[in-house]
Amino acid sequence: MANKKISALTELTAVAYNDYLAIVDTTAGSTKKISMNNLVYSYMVVAGIANLGTGRTDGELKITADEYGNRYTWDDDNSKWRIHDGNQYTTAGLPTTGSYTIPTGTMVFDVTTGTFKRWNGSAWIGSWTISTAASGVTASTDADDLIVENNAAGGLSILTPNTAAGNLFFGDPEDPDEAGLVYDHADRGLQLKSCGSIAARFGTAGQLFINETENSKMAGNGLTINQGANDDEIFALKSSDVAHGVTTQTETDTYYLTKKYSSTLGGVMKNSFSESSECEFHQGFATSFNATKTTAGSGTFQLQAYLISGTTINDNVTANGNLFAVKSRVGGVNQTKFIVDHEGDYYYDGSGSAYDAYDDAVLLRAIDSDSQNAIKTAFDVFVKEMKDDLVNTKIIGKDSYEREPFTHKKIHSRGLINGAQLQRLHNGAIWQGRLLDQAIINTVRELMPDRFDDILQKNMADLGIGHVKLLH
Repeated sequence: MANKKISALTELTAVAYNDYLAIVDTTAGSTKKISMNNLVYSYMVVAGIANLGTGRTDGELKITADEYGNRYTWDDDNSKWRIHDGNQYTTAGLPTTGSYTIPTGTMVFDVTTGTFKRWNGSAWIGSWTISTAASGVTASTDADDLIVENNAAGGLSILTPNTAAGNLFFGDPEDPDEAGLVYDHADRGLQLKSCGSIAARFGTAGQLFINETENSKMAGNGLTINQGANDDEIFALKSSDVAHGVTTQTETDTYYLTKKYSSTLGGVMKNSFSESSECEFHQGFATSFNATKTTAGSGTFQLQAYLISGTTINDNVTANGNLFAVKSRVGGVNQTKFIVDHEGDYYYDGSGSAYDAYDDAVLLRAIDSDSQNAIKTAFDVFVKEMKDDLVNTKIIGKDSYEREPFTHKKIHSRGLINGAQLQRLHNGAIWQGRLLDQAIINTVRELMPDRFDDILQKNMADLGIGHVKLLH
C-alpha cells in the first residue's frame, strides 16, 4: 500500500507499515501541530503475542486478538513492548521483565485464578492498587489484594442512604460475614462484629458498649461491659514486669482484676497481686480538707453504705447493721477482725492477753511521756526507761529509720500506738488501781474496825460516788 496524504489534514500522511496503517505528522519538528514522537495515532490488531514483532516508533500500539484484546505499546528506549493496565493473562502466561517493559504498579487480570495481579517492581502479586499518587510505601504481602494509596491524605469511603447500613465484612466458607464493621445510619451506631455477632458498639454520644447495645443511665462518654453469664474476670490489668505466681487465682502477670463477688447475687470483688509486702495503694489529691468533726463531716477518702428498698437506696441502714469489716485468713478460713456498725460502734478481735506482770498505770504514763505535749515530772525519768516494755508488749511499734516509697528519702519512723493493746492496758490499769484501793481499804479497816465503814460511806457520798461493792 502506497503512502497517501490526507487532503483535509495537509500535515498528516497515511503511511503503510507492513500490514497496518499509521497516521504520521510529516511537518517540520518546529511546526508540528499534533505530535507523539512523530506518531499521532497508530495501532494494529495482530493474532497473538507471538505476532507483535518489533515496533517501528516509540508509543506504537498493538492489540492482540486472541488475548482478550490485550494492549502493548512500543518502548523505544528499552526496545520492548510495554504492558498495559487491564491486560488479561493466564497464570502461566504472565509477562516478565525479560521480554517486556512492566511499569511498577501495572494491574492485570489473572484469568486462571480470577484475581487481579499487580507488578510490584519484581513480581506479580495478587493485589489491586487504586493510586492517586505513589505513597512510597510497600504494602504487606498479607494485605495487598486491594491497596488505596496517595502521597497525602487518602482513604476509602462507604456511602449509603441515611436509612441503610454500611458494611465491611470478613468471612470464610462457613460464614461470609463472621466479623466486620457495621455503621447503621438509622441509629448512628458503629458496631464491631466478631465470631458472627456484635461484640462492641460505639454509641451516639461517645459511649462504648461491650456485649451490650444501650445503657439508659449512661448519657455519654462511658464504658459499659456486659459479662453475660460468665463469673470470672471482667476487667484485668497486666504487666510484663510482674510475675507473682498466684496462678490459682489469675494469670501470673495480672496485678489487678475485678469480678463478681457472687455469681448470682452480684457485688464486686477487687483483687490486687504483688511480689512484695505492699499490694494496694489508694491516693487522693484534694485542694482542701474538711475539718468538721460532726455527723456532717466528710473526708478525702469516704466509704458509704446504703440499704436498697425496691428501686431506690434511700432507706435508713438497719440498726446495728455492720457497715465496715476487716477480715484475714486464719486456720484456712476467713475471720473477721474489725467491724464498724451503723451507730458508729466498733468491734475488734480482743483475743490478746492482759499485762498483769506490769504496772499498767506506769506503762500508760510511759506512752504519754513520749508526747511533746506531756507535762514532765521527776517520775517521768523513771517512766521513760519503760519504753522498751511498751515495744515488747506490742503496745507501741518500735522506732526505725526507713525509706519513703516514692522519694526514697531516709526518714525517722516513730512507733505507732496499738489501739487494741492500749485498751487492754487501760482495763488492766483500772483493775490494778481497784485492787490497790482495796488493799488500802483493808489496811485501814484493820486499823479502825469500828468506825471505818461509816466514815468510808460518808466520804463516798460527799464525793458523789455511788454504791461500790467492797471486797473483804
